[in-house]
Amino acid sequence: MCEPTTIALAVAATSTVVNTYGTYQQAKSNKAMAKYNASVAETEAQDAERRGDENAAQVRRQNAQLAGAQRAAFSAKGIDFSDGSAGDALDQTDFFSQVDQNTARDNAAREAWNSRARKKGYEYQAATIRPGFAAASTLLAGASDVSGKWSSYKKGS
Repeated sequence: MCEPTTIALAVAATSTVVNTYGTYQQAKSNKAMAKYNASVAETEAQDAERRGDENAAQVRRQNAQLAGAQRAAFSAKGIDFSDGSAGDALDQTDFFSQVDQNTARDNAAREAWNSRARKKGYEYQAATIRPGFAAASTLLAGASDVSGKWSSYKKGS
């Protein structure tokens, strides 16, 4: 039959091994999650850019309709819209259409930049997680504990 001290040492050693494995698995999981989060952030960035392009296209279509309605109204009244006030009104419609399109794209670009900045953070996080190193640290700490108990046991015998 084993002595209680030997059993305690065996339990401590087993606990160290189990903790080491758990630390390794947790670090692997954290690394995988950081990589996944980076992937999601890139998808968000691409989605923001796509939505910006769609918003700009929608603004362009709406302003084209407005310009068409303006031309039709000017024509119906017999106004020459190639120059003068009517031409200026159409030029302003085109100008503000471009401003609105650029605003939609700029807002989307800022949102995409933010998502890509988060992506870089997640990539850095994933790169710094070292499952083997984390496990080795846990193993060394546990081995130190077991060694201390072993020394106490040897002094007592």
